[in-house]
Amino acid sequence: MLANWHLFPELRASAMLDDITMLSVDELLDRAGVKSGEITLLHGGPPCTPFSKSGYWLEYKRLGADPRASLLDHYVRVLAGARPMAYLMENVYGLAYRNQNASVFERFQHGVRKAGYSLSWRVLLAADYGAPQLRQRLVCIGVRSDLLDCSLDDWEFGWPRPTHSGPHETRKSWDESLRPHVTVCEALRDLPDAANPPEPEEIVEGTYAEELRAVPPGENYLFWTPERGHPAPRFKWRSRYWNFLLKLDPERTRRWLSFVIAAGIAGLIVWMNLERPLSALPSVEWAAAFLFCVVQQDVARMKVPNAITFPAFALALGLASWQHGLAGLISGLAGAALVFGVLLVPFALRGLAAGDVKALMVLGALWGPGAAMAVLWWSAILGGALALAWVGARGELGDLLRRWGNSFGVTFATHRVTYFAAEPGATARRGVPRSVALALAVVALQVWGVPWGDL
Repeated sequence: MLANWHLFPELRASAMLDDITMLSVDELLDRAGVKSGEITLLHGGPPCTPFSKSGYWLEYKRLGADPRASLLDHYVRVLAGARPMAYLMENVYGLAYRNQNASVFERFQHGVRKAGYSLSWRVLLAADYGAPQLRQRLVCIGVRSDLLDCSLDDWEFGWPRPTHSGPHETRKSWDESLRPHVTVCEALRDLPDAANPPEPEEIVEGTYAEELRAVPPGENYLFWTPERGHPAPRFKWRSRYWNFLLKLDPERTRRWLSFVIAAGIAGLIVWMNLERPLSALPSVEWAAAFLFCVVQQDVARMKVPNAITFPAFALALGLASWQHGLAGLISGLAGAALVFGVLLVPFALRGLAAGDVKALMVLGALWGPGAAMAVLWWSAILGGALALAWVGARGELGDLLRRWGNSFGVTFATHRVTYFAAEPGATARRGVPRSVALALAVVALQVWGVPWGDL
């Protein structure tokens, strides 16, 4: 506010740009021209620094000793003195963690109720309400007791229902009946160029700069060929490599990439089976087709739908029974059960999504427990290697090692298991689609077999 004070001339006569720890509630009410109890709403967001995950490796933050955490108490002090009809307090969702922040949040709740207000809180995702931002915030709302027709403990705010839904790091599934999350591209689509001038690094220069500007999203140099009907063609058909003057379409890039990755891995599985007939896996063509569907959906939608895994599981058991009779059926059931048992804990700890577990169970049902354990082994190794390589390629390996080092250090120092998670949006949060590691694990099984012997 102080830096942009010149933008708000209408506030100069009434605004108080003071430290809240020194703020007099009576002076605030006098400046607003109201008395205690006449304000409709008190809205505030005390600084989130003490409760944010950023800096948890600092000892005073781990111990909850950040002096700025007391600003929540001053919010309650203003609430008790101003006596508004209702209040709204928002903060980072880390304030609701059951860690060193728990005592601070519990003190806030106690103070609010002691001041004579109800309390209802939730962690909301902005994207679920149409904002083009995957941002979670803790929202606390309450009403003064004399305005309620129930006790403070029985009151509950009528939270608005989400209007949109989609993937997020905190969820394994989402409501596909709602509209998908709004992308930044969709939100800025109608923004005129004059209101959004390019940054210096976004300015395209060079021999074909003008040609690239004219290429529509999703197309390449072929746009400038007579075959595409260009009135002033510059290039011959198929005369350049496909990525020459390629302009990605923000609406289709991920879907296009998903087909390329899925087709490449599925083709490699079939090719390896032909190259190594002595170690060929049964029904590998069917498995490759199944993994193509799984990888394509996982990369494009970050989800493996039941419409793929449930029918595939039944077909896998049917193929195992058809090839080996009752013994094949028993082996398939044992393979699926083994996968479920091994992955139950990682799934419960949110390390795996349900679709990942079910996809592995399909392969267990098709090839039995021996191959299932081998695929699990290779997928763990390749998944970890791919994740580290991807984090390193994005320049975030140093941050990963620092967080791991801090996690181990704090765990040993405090004798409490502590893990410092990556910030939202970091590569380590998104990771590599586990279906890719699963499909590559089948290739590894074809090439190197099982470390502990034969299947």
